[in-house]
Amino acid sequence: MDDDNSLRFIEFLSEARCLSHSGSHLLDHLQGTYRILQAWMVPEAVAIAGLIHSVYSTQFFRDGLFTIDERDDIRAVFGPDAERLAFYFCFLDRTKLWSEVVPRTATGRRECERHDLCGSLSVDFDDIRSLAAIECANFVEQSYHDDRSPALWMSDAIEQQRTFSDLIGNAVLRKIERLDQDCEIQALDIYNQCIYNQTPDLTLLLDCISLNPHIPELYYFAACELDRRDDAMEASNFRAKALSLRRMWGRAWDRRVEFEM
Repeated sequence: MDDDNSLRFIEFLSEARCLSHSGSHLLDHLQGTYRILQAWMVPEAVAIAGLIHSVYSTQFFRDGLFTIDERDDIRAVFGPDAERLAFYFCFLDRTKLWSEVVPRTATGRRECERHDLCGSLSVDFDDIRSLAAIECANFVEQSYHDDRSPALWMSDAIEQQRTFSDLIGNAVLRKIERLDQDCEIQALDIYNQCIYNQTPDLTLLLDCISLNPHIPELYYFAACELDRRDDAMEASNFRAKALSLRRMWGRAWDRRVEFEM
């Protein structure tokens, strides 16, 4: 998205700042979802659909910015492909859809029920894979606690991404290894213990990395500890890994922590 389009899009969605969503406002969530999809290097229309994925209201978020009578206006601003995906995301019964469909292996079209009980929509499976990407980014973007501390989402997100892996252009993310949920839970417990309940401990941080090697903040804090030990070369390696993971995910894991991108 170029700067001109970015400004035009945000201006068009400006009223989203007035709607609360996941501890912030809706515009923040929409932009965050777009940034995640952009980091995953999905097709641009899919990323833009993430920017407007709930503008008509959805099965779970009832505060819409626009009505379906304004679909032509949305198409004109954001493009017909992005608008079509956003329309599906807003009106399909997504709970039923994901319980019945495996996007990775499906072909052709499918009749998908609407959540408002107004019949069904015929959806191409290419679009269903795109919707799976938006669903995953939507989940990842809002997976944190009220105090902005990290929640459990990574193992689920990695599994979800396998259903639309053909859309992911980020080579690092495409090769990411599965993460056992028990390891994710243990890593989070250790992280909370060593970062916020006592002085960060390099041994505990390395134990945490061995359990979940996909957390950028672990490498960042390890780099800080290595700096204190005057191990500049190893600190530089860990800092580079932190930045690489932060760019790959498109969001912070611990939203209380800021470090340079």
